[in-house]
Amino acid sequence: MRQPSVILIGGPPMIGKTTIARRLAARLDYGTMSTDDLGQCIRDVTTPDSHPNLHLMSGIDHREYYVSRSTERLIRDAENQPQASCLPSKQLSAARGLGRPHRHRGLDVDARSRRKSKP
Repeated sequence: MRQPSVILIGGPPMIGKTTIARRLAARLDYGTMSTDDLGQCIRDVTTPDSHPNLHLMSGIDHREYYVSRSTERLIRDAENQPQASCLPSKQLSAARGLGRPHRHRGLDVDARSRRKSKP
């Protein structure tokens, strides 16, 4: 059976998605790209003034954030996150090129295309 070219791993925060992705990637000889990497790329081409909710978590310890906030606050924060889809395509194109450890079409989350990168 042929291996999939991209494997996406999803789930709630802090349940071990990245840990599982790294172990699976090592076993399958894949690379990884986490949602944190993608989020940082998008934050690099925006500002807190232009997209405040995208920068909401900048500089905050994620474990502290999820443990110390009420469920209601976490829900409110999550409802404000769709701003990422409102980025102009020029900014999204720039984000796709930032910090990418390999070249491939599209964006992968906690996964990578099996195609090897070109130097």
